[in-house]
Amino acid sequence: MTMKEPFHKRFNIDVDIDEARRRFVNRANTLLFNLHKSFWAIDDLLENRPILPRVVAALGEEYTGKPISYYIRGDFQRCLQAIEAYYEACSERPGLQQRVNNLILELLERAEVELGVSWRNGAFYPSGAGELDEALVNEPLEWLEQQGYDSVVQPFRKGLKHFLQSGADSERLFDVITDVYEALEALAKIVTGRDKDLSANAELFVKRVKITPKYKMLLKDYIAFANDFRHGVLNANKRPHVSRAEVESFIYLTGLFIRLVMQTQTTT
Repeated sequence: MTMKEPFHKRFNIDVDIDEARRRFVNRANTLLFNLHKSFWAIDDLLENRPILPRVVAALGEEYTGKPISYYIRGDFQRCLQAIEAYYEACSERPGLQQRVNNLILELLERAEVELGVSWRNGAFYPSGAGELDEALVNEPLEWLEQQGYDSVVQPFRKGLKHFLQSGADSERLFDVITDVYEALEALAKIVTGRDKDLSANAELFVKRVKITPKYKMLLKDYIAFANDFRHGVLNANKRPHVSRAEVESFIYLTGLFIRLVMQTQTTT
C-alpha cells in the first residue's frame, strides 16, 4: 500500500516555519494533552494523578483548571516545555508514556517543514545536519550516559536546551558556549585525573586521548573562543557578536572532542 503525500505537498501549498510551528502547537493541544484521560477508569480519581497541574507547574504558572493551551498561549517553546513535562508526568503508567512518546514522534512527522527540533529519550533537542547530529551529539551523549559521566552529561544537555531556546532568545547563545565548554572541561578532568580547568589540562588531555600534538592548536583556539564569552558574562556589553551558526559549530566541535575520547576508551 502506497502512503499518500501530505495534503500541502499534493496541492503545492507553501508553509513557512512559523506557520508549521503554529500548527504543531495546535495539534499538540488537540491530540496530546488529554491522552491520559483514556488510560484511567472513571472511578480512578484523577486528582490523585496530578498530570495537568505538574505540566502547568513546569511552565512556572499556577494551575487554575484551564486547558493546557491556555498556559501555552500559542508559544512554540512553551509547548515543547509542556510536552516534556507531560511525558514525565505520565511515567507512572509505562503504557501511557509510550503512547505519548509515539504521538510526539507522529506530531513531528506531520509537520509541514522541519521544525528545528528532534525528540530523544523524553526531551527535545535542536536539530541541525542529521548526520552531524547523530555522530557529534546523539552518539556522544549516549556514550557519556552509559559511562555514568553525569558531570559531563548535565552541562552538555543544558547547552543543547539553551541552543533550542536561542531561536526565541539570542542571549541564550552565550549560555550554550559556557555550558558545552563546561562539559568538555569536566570530561578532561576525568580523562586526566586532575581537577584543573581545561586550559591547564589541555596538553595532558591531548596526550591521554592519544592524538597528534597538532590538536593542541585546535584545542587552544577552542578554549580561547569560549573564554571570550565566559569572561564576558559579568559585562554583557563587551561580549563579541556570535551567530547561531557559529554556536552550532561550537557544539559540534565539542562533540568531536568527546568522540575522540570515546574512540580512545573503546580501543584501550
